[in-house]
Amino acid sequence: MNLFSYFSFTAAFFYLFIGIYALLQDYRGFVNRLFFFLTIIFSLWALANSIAIAAESKETAYSTYRFFSWVFFLFPAPLLHFSLRICRFHAAMKSRYIALLYLPGLVLYLLSHTGFDIISSFHATGYGWTLEYNRRTPLYYLNILHYSVYLFTSILLYIHWFRRSTSNREKKQASIILLTFGIGLFLSMLFGTILPLLQQTVFPPLAPVFMTIWIFGIGYAILKYRLLYPGLDIAAPTILQHIYDTVLLCDREGLVLYGNKMLMDLSGYHTTEISRLKFMDLFPEASSAQLLTVQNQSSIDTYLYARDSQEIPVQLSVSKLKDSHDDEVGFVCTAHDQRPFQNLKAEKEMHRSTAAALRASEEKFMKAFYLSPIGMAILNPETQHIEEMNDNGRVMFQIPENSHMENTHPFLRWANSSQRNYFFSLLSQTGRIETFSASFIRYDNSQLEVLVSADQIVSGGLPHLMFYFFDITQLNKLETDLINLQKFETVALMAGGIAHDFNNLLTSIRGNINLSKHYLQGDSEPLEMLSSAEGACNRAVELTSKLLSFSKYSYPHKQPVDILAIIQESLELSDPANKLETSLQADTPLLTAKGDEVQLLQVFNNLFINAKQAMNDEGIIQIFVRSYSNTDSYSPRRQRVQTIPLGEYIMVTIHDSGTGIPPEQIHFLFDPYFTTKEQGTGLGLTVVYSIVRKHGGEVQVDSTPGEGTTFTIYLPAGDESPS
Repeated sequence: MNLFSYFSFTAAFFYLFIGIYALLQDYRGFVNRLFFFLTIIFSLWALANSIAIAAESKETAYSTYRFFSWVFFLFPAPLLHFSLRICRFHAAMKSRYIALLYLPGLVLYLLSHTGFDIISSFHATGYGWTLEYNRRTPLYYLNILHYSVYLFTSILLYIHWFRRSTSNREKKQASIILLTFGIGLFLSMLFGTILPLLQQTVFPPLAPVFMTIWIFGIGYAILKYRLLYPGLDIAAPTILQHIYDTVLLCDREGLVLYGNKMLMDLSGYHTTEISRLKFMDLFPEASSAQLLTVQNQSSIDTYLYARDSQEIPVQLSVSKLKDSHDDEVGFVCTAHDQRPFQNLKAEKEMHRSTAAALRASEEKFMKAFYLSPIGMAILNPETQHIEEMNDNGRVMFQIPENSHMENTHPFLRWANSSQRNYFFSLLSQTGRIETFSASFIRYDNSQLEVLVSADQIVSGGLPHLMFYFFDITQLNKLETDLINLQKFETVALMAGGIAHDFNNLLTSIRGNINLSKHYLQGDSEPLEMLSSAEGACNRAVELTSKLLSFSKYSYPHKQPVDILAIIQESLELSDPANKLETSLQADTPLLTAKGDEVQLLQVFNNLFINAKQAMNDEGIIQIFVRSYSNTDSYSPRRQRVQTIPLGEYIMVTIHDSGTGIPPEQIHFLFDPYFTTKEQGTGLGLTVVYSIVRKHGGEVQVDSTPGEGTTFTIYLPAGDESPS
């Protein structure tokens, strides 16, 4: 198998992978199944191309072409069919016209087996077997016209789709597919049609390889912009199947797209009848759904008109339905049957005496509830709405004092929806859960890790859920820090040993290169190659020096140093052209730092270079240096787990105005070889972490995407001020 055959073989598996991935997004969707069929066609095309290129003889290559020739003639039809479906042009065409798309390719395939073969022969090249087309038969030119019309029609469809799209998500989908399809089509036509037509190519057929560009674009659109994901009619039943209220989804014109089982039971309409109704058919006394959302009416009392003309009192709520790109796609309407409440209201007088006794009992319960030393909350079991939360719970979830839960934090925000679903499913089965480890999102959007217990109670004569929260955020952080430290020590031990051995090998290599250069002084070409090899060895030496910086064999030579002088020297080294604006503020007087001047220079140099790269050589670096006592009563570290000994420190804060670091990457920032830069080694921040820890200090990082990154370094202080 030569290189071009390998490319085609790899393309065949790539087509199959993307097709299966798209099918798994929604195996019931027709367009997903059609795309899967198209990728099967492309995969067979690429596989046939791979076999023919690497065939042992001309006869084998020709027989392969004959066996798979139906793929070559038929692939334009499913491609155009898919383009029509994804651009939503299929609705304007009847099914019998869609079937005609496949007819030209079928006719060409049958003609190719009746003496009108478009391939005359194969000839061997250094790249494999190359096609020789039969230009004397009109079938050759008809085939070119056939797939050219189909492919350029697809291009026009994608352009029209892009121009008429109203949502940002669809425009991004259309632009990606149009760009990748255009590139793949241009390269395929150039190497597969134009150059062979001009008899100017010696390469084997490359069209099935180049069309992977388009398939990659579709795969990217699926992953990034949710192309080929299920629509409302498929996703809604999955989402709403456990909702006890009447729920219906409408488009922007008020046409009902979906109604849950409760709507069917309450109204008497069948599933097939619901899709033909409009919002005003069910709620004629209410305003339109769009008008209700404009008027900001959270809920209104009205009537639902059933199929048998019965008027059912309901409480109707209407809200806008938006997709993940914040585009409005319709409305969600929830109607709560008011008849049970009306019946309860009629029975209220019968239970007045019981209510008084329960009220007294509840007062005692609520007093214990609010004075509890742990976080507690009372939830509505149907809506999971937070009805009450005690003061410790508010502090735990960072909810502002004297604020209404309805406006600030009406629901528990689970960090993991699948964890939430499992929790409530288990609670509904057992009726009680103890010490369930879970993560929640606080009011300030930070993450809270707790042990949560839940129980079913009766309050006010109605069932409720009682939640108990025990904060374990700091315990989990301490455990994570310990694991990271163990991992770092393991890698450092291994890196130090490898670096020492590798350095010895490099010394021998560099010595031999120098000797070779001495003996070959009169020959310029070998000297140039030896100089290149020597440069590579020098870069390898730099890499081993970084490995040694965080290995167990590298210890700092501590002495009192002027930290401000080191910072200023690092700024000059990292930004010699003075492109960046810097601000340096320091306490006076300031104690000296106790450390290794060379290693500390490396620490700040790495941090400033990272800041410079994060800001693309534009922005401001703010540096604050002050004395810090780990025993101060005002210490911000008293709220954290202590990781450095008590004592006097120099605290250096470096803030840049760059792009920031995503939250999911913060935990890996100091890991060896972790980098977000194309040319990075992933050792810069690891060396920073290693040096600071060996000095008995600590490094902290805080970053907000779009606002910049702040590194805070604690270094042990000396006993005197710098002169």
